[in-house]
Amino acid sequence: MTSIYISNIISFEAMVLGFAFATQSFPGSWYKSKLSLIQLILMSIAFFTGIYAFVVSGKLADEISSLNSAYHQDAMGIFLFLYATFFFGSIYKYYRYRLSVRDGLLAVFELSGNEYRVEKEFHLMLDEKFYMANVKAYIKYQDSIIMLAGSVPEAGGRLKLYCNKIKDNLYDCYAFTELDKKFSLRKAFFAFVTFCVFLSAMYLPFLFVRVDIVNINGGNPADYSNLFGAIALLIFGVTASRIIKGSKGFIAKLLYVFCIFLALISLLYFYRSAKLLLGIF
Repeated sequence: MTSIYISNIISFEAMVLGFAFATQSFPGSWYKSKLSLIQLILMSIAFFTGIYAFVVSGKLADEISSLNSAYHQDAMGIFLFLYATFFFGSIYKYYRYRLSVRDGLLAVFELSGNEYRVEKEFHLMLDEKFYMANVKAYIKYQDSIIMLAGSVPEAGGRLKLYCNKIKDNLYDCYAFTELDKKFSLRKAFFAFVTFCVFLSAMYLPFLFVRVDIVNINGGNPADYSNLFGAIALLIFGVTASRIIKGSKGFIAKLLYVFCIFLALISLLYFYRSAKLLLGIF
């Protein structure tokens, strides 16, 4: 069981790190131009350690069943499918990047605050059919459209954009650097919240292992439900609010407030969890 626990922790942590790099949650710009390669390496680690956990869980099926562990092969298969999806997506992204390098389609823009405009469009429709909440973000620069994926820069500051050229006047931005390094309490607060979300996501695989061990030893896994709820609400609320933030329209603003509300509610669940598990407050 130990090898399954360790391999699952490594896989999950590699996936979380991959998302953190993709959303440019880390400070500095050293990784921006190498983003597709970094994602490919991390998703490769997640995928191949996931394969190892899947194979070992099959070989230890009888032992896992007798222990009543949640780390059976069916569960490992679900995680492996998730890792495989991101792994092959990362291969495609890196392949596109290498093609852009070969064909000379890489473009780097350095824009001052008055040269561009950040647009975020919130939609509930796709091809005139009700779909789901989705946000399209892009930068208008002269006659060009620069599509954004993942993180969106603050409007008004100087930017350095790393892009793939799709066609004339249309670019896909895979990374950017904000060149204005001015400190503000607002930026510091959002950086702190992002750090808390990152730590919560990194803690999840350890929590899964802890709950499984408690269950094997005859404890009550439900004692950890408040902690699961707190982490889930915090990650969803903060991540969704970052995506929706700045979008036009009443529904977008309403959903943004709702996401902030969910993030605040997570504090209540953290309090309940600390009270139950640690015996404090």
